[in-house]
Amino acid sequence: MMDEEDLHKFIDGVPIVTDNNPYVEFTAPRIHHVGTSIKGKNLLNMLKYRKSVKGLVRDLDSNKGEEIEKYFNSYTYFLKGQVGVNDNSLEDAVYSFRKAAEINSENTDARYELINLNINSIYRILSTGEIDKGFELINECIGLDRDNEFTPQLYNLRGLLFLSKKDIKRAVNEFEYAITLDGKYFSPYLNLGSIYTYYEIDLMKAMDYYSRGLGLKITEQERNLINSEIEKIKNISKAGYR
Repeated sequence: MMDEEDLHKFIDGVPIVTDNNPYVEFTAPRIHHVGTSIKGKNLLNMLKYRKSVKGLVRDLDSNKGEEIEKYFNSYTYFLKGQVGVNDNSLEDAVYSFRKAAEINSENTDARYELINLNINSIYRILSTGEIDKGFELINECIGLDRDNEFTPQLYNLRGLLFLSKKDIKRAVNEFEYAITLDGKYFSPYLNLGSIYTYYEIDLMKAMDYYSRGLGLKITEQERNLINSEIEKIKNISKAGYR
């Protein structure tokens, strides 16, 4: 939605990707940083010189015009969210993606970007202790995740939030529900094994969950993690605990 004059303005001042560092090992990260900045500047220019959609929908049926305008406005906020991500302004990004999803609930890209940012925030919350905020974000994400792409992970995260509050019963329920949603999802097996190893000690149950986790298609790192937990259980058993 740019004319020729605006297109010239759009590309004006965008820097060429160059690197004056003679050492090869530093070149790629530097170019990546410059490239990310250029991408952000391009998006800003696109937003700056983007024509309003109102003139294009003036002669359309009112319902169609409203639908197009809704899509246009939602996508504008989606682009602003991408600028926020590129600039590492995550609060701005969250606000923009949230607005995009509010304006047009069919904007899947905006919903998924917002879910991803919220999930990253929840992991940070687990280390900072703002647990109530974590539950709020989980609830928002579940509402956004219409296709259940993230839902098993969200219930696993909610289990971790309950575990951080020492609410073991609810944590177990969340982890088990995550498994019912996706039996191939690794994390809840590990978390349930840990609960029955360190909290509600039942080493037979712990071994069962660890063994089920080992039966999944998992990474070598995940396999090593479970095997190390199994070794701990064996050592505990040798010491005379059940």
